[in-house]
Amino acid sequence: MSERRFAEYVAGVVILLLALGVTVYYTLYILKLVPLNFVLAIKLLVALGAGYFAIKVLSREIRLFVTKLAGEKRGNSASVLFEYISYILLGVALLALAGVNGTALLAGGTFAGLVLGLASQTVLSNIFAGALLLVSRPFEVGDRITLMTWQYSFTAPTIVPKFFSQDRIILGFSGRVVRISLNYTSVELDEGTTMKVPNNIMIQAAVIEQEVPERMVRARYEVPKPVDTRAIIDKVSERVKKNEWVIDPGSVRVYVEAITPSSVVLIIDARCRGSFEEAPRSSLLIDVEAVAEELRSGGNGSHAQVSR
Repeated sequence: MSERRFAEYVAGVVILLLALGVTVYYTLYILKLVPLNFVLAIKLLVALGAGYFAIKVLSREIRLFVTKLAGEKRGNSASVLFEYISYILLGVALLALAGVNGTALLAGGTFAGLVLGLASQTVLSNIFAGALLLVSRPFEVGDRITLMTWQYSFTAPTIVPKFFSQDRIILGFSGRVVRISLNYTSVELDEGTTMKVPNNIMIQAAVIEQEVPERMVRARYEVPKPVDTRAIIDKVSERVKKNEWVIDPGSVRVYVEAITPSSVVLIIDARCRGSFEEAPRSSLLIDVEAVAEELRSGGNGSHAQVSR
C-alpha cells in the first residue's frame, strides 16, 4: 500500500470514528439511556477504534490461515463470518462499557431502532444480504459468473445480430468473484478491472454460473457461393470433430441457418472444454475457414495446404 493510500485510509477511519462518536453521544444523551459524560465518551471511542482495528487484523489473518488449509473460498467465508460475529460482540461490549440500563434500553429501543433503521437501511440491507449470500451460497469466491441486474444500465449493439456467434445477447457483467465482504462483492471482470457490487444488489440479481468444466460453443460462418452445401457440411463436421477443444465428437452438429443468393450461413455446435467461449469458438472458425479454403482451391478432390 502506498503512503498516499495509507494516509487516505487512516483519514477515512478517523473521520468515521469521529462521526460515530458524535452520533452515539447525541443519541444517547437525547434518549437519556445512559449518564453519558466526556470521560465515558472517550472510553467508548477508544474501545470502538481498538475493537475495529483488532477485528480487521484478525479477520485478515484468519482468511490467510484458512486459505492455506482449505482454499480461497473457505478462507473468505471464514473471515466474513468472523467479522459478523465480532461486530455483534463489539456492540454488546460497548453497551456494557456504557452501562446501558436494560429497562431504559427497552423503553427507548423502539424510537432508536426507527431512527437508526431509517438512517442506515442501505448499509444494513447490504450486511444482511452478505450474510444470506454466505448461507445460501449461490456462488463462491473463485467462481466465474455473469451478473444481470436492472440497477445498472446497458447499451445493446446497434448492429443486427444475425451473424453473431450467439443466438442471444446477454446484457450482463462477466467475471470471477474475488471477495465477498460485509457490504460488497468484488468481481474481477474478464476485461481485467474489478467491479464492487453492493450485496443487496447481488442478492436480487440474476446470476449465470459460468464456472463449468465444459460447455456448448456455437459459431457461425458465412460461405460465399458457389458452394456444394452438402459437401461443406460433411467436411466441416469431420474437421471440427478433430478440433483440440472438442471433448465430445458426438456432440458436433453442423446446420444451415440461411441460404441467400450470395452465400450459405452455417451454424456449428460442439461441446468444448473450459468455461470460456472465445478461444474454442476462434479455433472452430479457423477450422471452418480452412475447409472452405480447401474446397475453393482444391476443386473436386485435391486439398490445398492451409497453415493454422
